[in-house]
Formats: sequence, C-alpha cells, structure tokens
Amino acid sequence: MIWIDSERCTGSGACVAACQFGALRILDDVAQVDLERCAECQACLEVCPERAILWISEPDEQGHEIAPRPERMPQAQSAAKSSAVRLAARALPWVGTVLATVGRYVAPRMLDALLEALDRRDMAHRARRSARGLHESR
Repeated sequence: MIWIDSERCTGSGACVAACQFGALRILDDVAQVDLERCAECQACLEVCPERAILWISEPDEQGHEIAPRPERMPQAQSAAKSSAVRLAARALPWVGTVLATVGRYVAPRMLDALLEALDRRDMAHRARRSARGLHESR
C-alpha cells in the first residue's frame, strides 16, 4: 500500500505526473493518494524528490502483516517505465518555460515575418498584374 509522509511532502507534483492511473493529487501542498484508483505500480515512489512516498504492507484482520501485492508489470518493463517517468518529471518544468518563451518572444516575431512576406508577395502580384495591363493596352 502507498503511504504519503505529509511532513516530508513538498507538493512538487512529480508523483501526480508519474501516476498513469490518476490516483494521486495535490491538496493543500501535500500529495494525497486515492487507494481505490491506485494500482500499486510504485511509479510515484521512483520520482518523489523528497522520498515522501512509502510502500507499506497492511495488516490483515488478525493483525498479521501480509506481503504487498506483486508488481503488475514485468521487472524490465517497470524499470524502463520508471526511468522514463523520472525523465519526464525532470523535464516538465523546462517544457513549460520553453513554451512560455516561445509564446512570448518567438511567435510574435514569426508572425511579423510571415505578414511581411505575404505583403511582399501581394505587392509583387499587383505589380505583375499592372505590368500585364500596360502591355495589353499598347
């Protein structure tokens, strides 16, 4: 079972991005787990920068600890997936910064250049039409 140490959790959101089942959310700057949706894949454990997400076993009705469920995917696939999730969690803040920069600086300049090119094309087209008109009237 997944357990969140609320004292260590900083609410970075890396676990939310890593969970493909939508079992995690940030509430009051602390991650919360929906145990009904959690598939116990442990992807969130791998990406938590504060190591605030822990895997614990749960006791049965008599108080004896039972072993956690085995992972649902093969080990090789799980390792590959967790490394991809770690990479995505590290890259996510940079993607937002890049998109903001492109939207603020690059896109307006590209639009200006496109409009100037269209104006030049339109003027050249008009010049050709007027030159044809002069040739036809002679």
